[in-house]
Amino acid sequence: MKHFIIFFLVLLSTGCNLFQGKQPAGESVAVEEKQEEALQIQQEGETFVPIKKEGYVINYKAPLYRIPDINSPTEDAEGYFGNWQRITGESEHFYRIEDEDKMFFFLKKDIGKCEEIEFTKESLERCDNIFINGEGEKDHTDFSQFLSVTPIGKEEYLKEQENGIDLLKKDTLLHSKINQTLVFNCKNKIVKFKDELEEEQYDSKIYEYEGYIESLGQYVVSLSTLGWIRYILIDEITGKQIEIDGFPYASPDKKHIICLIEGMDMSGFIILYEIKSLSPFKVEKKLHILLSHWTPYDDKGKDIFWDKEENLYVSINKETCFYINYTKYNPSRKYIKIGIRN
Repeated sequence: MKHFIIFFLVLLSTGCNLFQGKQPAGESVAVEEKQEEALQIQQEGETFVPIKKEGYVINYKAPLYRIPDINSPTEDAEGYFGNWQRITGESEHFYRIEDEDKMFFFLKKDIGKCEEIEFTKESLERCDNIFINGEGEKDHTDFSQFLSVTPIGKEEYLKEQENGIDLLKKDTLLHSKINQTLVFNCKNKIVKFKDELEEEQYDSKIYEYEGYIESLGQYVVSLSTLGWIRYILIDEITGKQIEIDGFPYASPDKKHIICLIEGMDMSGFIILYEIKSLSPFKVEKKLHILLSHWTPYDDKGKDIFWDKEENLYVSINKETCFYINYTKYNPSRKYIKIGIRN
């Protein structure tokens, strides 16, 4: 009898599974983790139903929760604003988000579709980097002291577009290419741009005449090369060439040029030039801004125009919603107007 009792105690201490099926160690750990997670969620008063869904963080000030409790501490989630999220669970108040090895929660009201993203004035004026007069400024996280960006409705945008001002005359037929060459008979000299074709189209240099800014006395030519487009202003008198960073939107008062550059798979850019002199023509780059949360649609004047109050109207989107299937502009957009602060 003594030996039987000792044998029984040994069985208990070694965890022998004589009377139940043996469970693999990995599965056992996974089950325990899921049970602990479910218990924690139940303890916080939120019961989650597994789902597979996609959504975007639509509110700029949306808080991020590490545990699904409305009264728990939250974290700043600006870096998630407008970004796509993979939703794996839903409760009464929360969506559960899983991102690689991380799990966190957003309130359901802060997750929605692309077209529901809400740009505030603060979010529109945020920047990741800014160069002022050619020098980087690390301390600036917004550019509101230089430019004002205001969200507007589509109705206001379309109404202003009826009387929109675009100083560029698209008289492209006046300067057609001959033998892959553009020719400008300026008063003091002849200026020519000849295409340079390479085996790899990516390496070629292709010039196109974009139009004429009569009030500035400047022809506009684009240069496509290495997957990028640059723009050149040619003075109609002197033939002097000035390269600028983007398609030029000259203000009606002839004091500034704004270039807006699409960011493709990232946020876009605003470049502001000050016109220092009309004769001789001289410009100076004042601002080069890497935006934090949006990118403009720049279809060479079709989507961008000025009003008589010197506001520039632009259609925009979050870069994550910019295209449909990566090839076609998304017709569902947001709208802004940009003002230059004196």
